[in-house]
Amino acid sequence: MKNTTLGTAIVLLLFPVIVCADTTSITLKEFITLAAKNHPRFARTELAIDQKKAELLASKAGNDITTFAQFSTQTELPIQMTDLDSDNEQQTQHATVGFSKPVWITGGTMSVQYGNTKLDRTVPPAYQAFAGPDQFYQNRAIIKYSQPLLENLGGIQSRLPYDIARTQLEVAKIQRDEFNEMFALELTNQYLDWLFMKEQVYIANTRLTLAKKAAEQTKKQYDKNVVDRVDLLRAEDAVQSAEQNVLLTKSQYVGKTEELAILLKEPALSKMEPEYNLYHQTQPSTTPAEDCSRVLHILKLNRDIIVTQLRAEKNKVAGDLTLDLTAIRQSGDENYNESTQFDKYDNTMSVNYSRALFNNGNKGEVKRLSIVLADADLLFEEERLKLFSQLKSLDIQLTEMRKILNLNQSQIEISKKKTTEEQRFYNQGRSQLTFVIQAQDNEANTKLNYAANALNYQKLLMQYQALSDTLTSQLMGAQ
Repeated sequence: MKNTTLGTAIVLLLFPVIVCADTTSITLKEFITLAAKNHPRFARTELAIDQKKAELLASKAGNDITTFAQFSTQTELPIQMTDLDSDNEQQTQHATVGFSKPVWITGGTMSVQYGNTKLDRTVPPAYQAFAGPDQFYQNRAIIKYSQPLLENLGGIQSRLPYDIARTQLEVAKIQRDEFNEMFALELTNQYLDWLFMKEQVYIANTRLTLAKKAAEQTKKQYDKNVVDRVDLLRAEDAVQSAEQNVLLTKSQYVGKTEELAILLKEPALSKMEPEYNLYHQTQPSTTPAEDCSRVLHILKLNRDIIVTQLRAEKNKVAGDLTLDLTAIRQSGDENYNESTQFDKYDNTMSVNYSRALFNNGNKGEVKRLSIVLADADLLFEEERLKLFSQLKSLDIQLTEMRKILNLNQSQIEISKKKTTEEQRFYNQGRSQLTFVIQAQDNEANTKLNYAANALNYQKLLMQYQALSDTLTSQLMGAQ
């Protein structure tokens, strides 16, 4: 048994050297910054922003300038030909270019078009006296503007995809910050677990030191025939139990270290250890105002989208009344230069109206969106109550946990004194070794309980900061 104890002790002495060789510390802020650099979750949130930016660009398609061009040529011969018509042939060449442009501020559409026509004819001699010129040119310019007077007045329908996409981009940016906040909270909890495991190793080593010291004292007393052999066996058993606990806690700590090194894609993390005051108590900031909550802001923006859709749908109720204005300038002549005078004009104005007779589709959509809007208001109130109730609960828990931590500190001081007194009584022969071992175990358990409560406090604090949208700004800088 002595050889086994000695071998285990050698392993335990070498283990810290192996684990802690060239170990460097990493703070919580450095840990989160490293995760933001390497973990794909943060990169994915940026891709979501890029996607919404692309959708916003695509939504501007309805405001693009559309250009067009057309060229045609046509050759005609008489359907019924006589000897006199054998040379009667007509060829027409026509070219048209132009563009159209929606006017979002009014909801109208403007188009400009220019056309050129050239007519070549081969006329039999018998018809030349009254058939007109063999060659004729015509030029025409057309400007047209269509203005909606009811539906889409002011460009409500035309701008709808763009207005929605613009708000969705704003929502995506806030969601990115919220996702990063929640993932930072998840990583912070893992870091705190890692830190707690490190503290467990320290407490286990402290317990082992106490057990070895007690075993040495017992061995001396046994050699002097002051105590029985059973006390020596009890002391050695306590040492082995402490050694086992050290090995267990170190395996958990090293395993967590390797897990985080892979998670953060940083092999150097295997040689790092967390550096953070687990027992530091911080008073949380005051409860954030409603307009400062990202979650509530997202709900407000989603509500704005529904309002925009509902306004556009209500705009369709009265029907489509459109005013069309057309101005044509044209001229024609057998001489090309004379055909470009544009001395003849036509102006046209027309009003067109259309509407579904019962308009059931529009009425149904207006009703549906009104219900969706009412549900959005209820959802906002539900989430508001949930958020502030959680913050209030966390605030109360943190206040009580601070009291518990202060009590734990007193308990640790008492347990240390109790261990010292039990050891002193045992050395004087006034107590039993069992009481010494119990006191040492109680001291270690009290420290573990303090560390566990401190871990719980830190997690509650980080959760409070995450819900109040302040965690990421403290760990990574303002977003």
